Amino acid sequence: MGVAFINKEEMFRAHMFDQLCHIKRYWLDVCEKGGRNITIDEAADEWVERFAASFTQH
Repeated sequence: MGVAFINKEEMFRAHMFDQLCHIKRYWLDVCEKGGRNITIDEAADEWVERFAASFTQH
């Protein structure tokens, strides 16, 4: 199965949505499994710092 994008804007939106899903999963893991109580914004900052560079290579 494959995915085709009509234009770069659609591809960008899909990529951003995917990134948001990863950030939310990270936030839930940190709060539930890691025992830390942080905001979604703090989790987003941490996720971007730790994973954004490798995420853009997908």
